[in-house]
Amino acid sequence: MNKPKILVWDIETAGNIVYTFQIGRKVSISHEQILKEKRIITICWKIVGEKKVHSLQWDSKQDDKKMISEFIKVLNSVDVAVGHNGDNFDLKTLKARALFHKLPPITNIATIDTLKISRQNFRLNSHRLDYISKYLGSKGKMDTGGLRLWLDVEKGNKAALNKMVKYCKQDVTELETVLLEILPYCSRMPVNMSIIKNGDKTGCPMCGGTHYHKHGFYQSRANRYQKYKCQDCGHVFKTGRPDRI
Repeated sequence: MNKPKILVWDIETAGNIVYTFQIGRKVSISHEQILKEKRIITICWKIVGEKKVHSLQWDSKQDDKKMISEFIKVLNSVDVAVGHNGDNFDLKTLKARALFHKLPPITNIATIDTLKISRQNFRLNSHRLDYISKYLGSKGKMDTGGLRLWLDVEKGNKAALNKMVKYCKQDVTELETVLLEILPYCSRMPVNMSIIKNGDKTGCPMCGGTHYHKHGFYQSRANRYQKYKCQDCGHVFKTGRPDRI
């Protein structure tokens, strides 16, 4: 079997443009005040293990339809899509824009959300991508200079758009680093990589590797399970069938 095709991705979006009579923390803004809906500015991604980071941007009219149509094809060609808060933000935003443009539905995508698995497995000071990346000794997110970059992109500034794409691409490379660093330390994932890679559960559930050795036992109240340590990623896992004792 070939290695599973794992995609790490990120999007950057423009904000909603609204008409409001006042500002403040307790101001309520109705959907009737929206002058322009939020759209996706850029989508960046790479395949785990490959060097190139790919990108797509909205067109000269700031329309995201063509970009989304092209990326849906990419998404449907991989085994797993990985995002940081990807399930709640990136994927839902992509689906919403596909719905708006009446593009093909995005369904049955196997996903790994590194924000979710970070919260489930580690008591960190923060679960933001920037923090985790720096915690692991990597670069972290690129400094954008704040809201001004988004405003300049909205105005059609080409240099600002290029900077936005660069910012998004760095998020993708940092996400890959975080993913590969934290996986061996996680108890479980929403996707069993052995099923994707091998078609069954005979391999490591984290990476799908089939090179592992016995690593002691896990004892529950009634049963004892054989544990194994993956020689590819270092993850320790147990078999599904217990040894009766």
